[in-house]
Amino acid sequence: MLILHLWYYLTGYVRLRVTGIALEKFVNLCISRGIYLWGIARDDQGILLSMGASNFRLLRPIARSTRCRVRILQKKGLPFYCLRLRGRQMLVLGLLLFFTTLYGLGYFIWSIEVSGISEPIQTKKILAEIYNRGVKIGALKRNIDLDELSRQIILNNPDLAWVNVEFRGTLLMIHLVPKQTPPLVGMPCHLVARREGIVEEIIVLVGEPQVGKGQAVAKGEILIRGTLAGRPVAAQGIVRALIWPAAYGRCPRQETERRRTGNSHQIVSLRMGEREIIIRGRDEVPFPHYEGEEEIKRLVFWRNITLPVETIITTYHEVVETVRPIPLPEAEKRARAAAVARIKAQLSPEAKVLAEEVRPMPPGCIDQVQVKVVLEVLENIAEPRGFEPEVTDGERGQGFEKKDGGQTKGTEQ
Repeated sequence: MLILHLWYYLTGYVRLRVTGIALEKFVNLCISRGIYLWGIARDDQGILLSMGASNFRLLRPIARSTRCRVRILQKKGLPFYCLRLRGRQMLVLGLLLFFTTLYGLGYFIWSIEVSGISEPIQTKKILAEIYNRGVKIGALKRNIDLDELSRQIILNNPDLAWVNVEFRGTLLMIHLVPKQTPPLVGMPCHLVARREGIVEEIIVLVGEPQVGKGQAVAKGEILIRGTLAGRPVAAQGIVRALIWPAAYGRCPRQETERRRTGNSHQIVSLRMGEREIIIRGRDEVPFPHYEGEEEIKRLVFWRNITLPVETIITTYHEVVETVRPIPLPEAEKRARAAAVARIKAQLSPEAKVLAEEVRPMPPGCIDQVQVKVVLEVLENIAEPRGFEPEVTDGERGQGFEKKDGGQTKGTEQ
C-alpha cells in the first residue's frame, strides 16, 4: 500500500468531490474497471476520494451513466509541483544553488571538539598545536591526514596514552586518553597515615605493624612497615582510625528570588561557520532583568553528516527580583549543610560518620550566619608510600649491589 501511494505521488494524483444520486454505483463502476480509489469519505455534499491523475479521463463515461458530477479539489504529486515551478526559474535556480553550496560546505571543517581531558589549559595547547599544522575551522578535510595528526599530538604530549582523530560530518573529533600513574603494586612501600587520628582497628595483610589500637598517630607516620623477615615488600592492610575533620559554613540572612513575569523576547538567528545573522527579533533585550534560554537546531544532511548551518533560537524571559529574609533556623541549617558537604568531599566513600557537633560562631557581620561543624569519622587512613630499600651486608655478600636506584645481581668473577 505504501509503495502504491509513493507511485501515485511520483506520477501525480487528484482529490475529487463527486455529487449525484448514485454515488455507490459510481464507486462500484470505478472499481470494476480497475480504477484504484483511496481516501473515500462522505460529507454533506457527496463523497470525497483520491485517484491517479492518469485515470481521471476514464471517469467521463462513468459519470454520464450514473448522472454524477465530478469536481477536482486538489492536484497533488511531483508532476503538479514541477508545473507550478515552471514559471519560477529563479526560485528553482536559488534552491539548486543553496543545496549545492550546502553540499560543498560539507567538505570543510566547521567545528573542532576535544574530549577526554578536563583541563582547559591542555585543551588550548592541543588546539594551538593543530592550528599550527593548518587544522582549523574552514580547512579542507581531504588535506588533513588523520593518522599523522594523531601521531604528532601524542609525540608532542607525552602525558597522553592514546589519541584518536576522526571526522563526524563537518566536526573534527579529537578524543584523548591521559596516562594514569600505576599504583604501587609489587613495589616496596610502607602504609603511612593520610591524616592524624586514633587507631581503632588494624588489619595487616603484608608487612609489619608499627602501631596498635588506641594509639594516636600523626600525618605521614608509618602504620605498616613494608618489610617481612628483613626483606622489602609492598605493605598491604587496613588501618581504621577515629578522625575529627572540621569545616566552617556560612549562609546570608537574606536571599534574592527571581520570578518570571510571563513576558519574553525571542531572537532567531542563522549561524554559518563563525558568522551569525539575525533573521527575526531585535538584538537588544527590552528587559532590565532576564533569564536566557538557547536552543540550537542543526541541519542534518544524511546520516551523521551535519551541515555547517545552525538555527539558534534564544528566548529571554523577564524576571523580577525580590529580597526575602531567611529565618535564623533555616540559615543555620543551610550553613551546617554547606560545612558537612565540605568535609564529606575530603572523605573516602567507605568512611563512616559516627557523631556530629555544630558550634555557632561569631559571623563577623550581621547579615550572615556562620557555624563550625566537627564530625567524628571512622575511616581507613592508610595510604602507600614507596621507599628505596637498603642493601644489607648479607645481600652484598651474596652478590647483590645497588645500581641505578635498584637491586641487581652482581657478576661473578
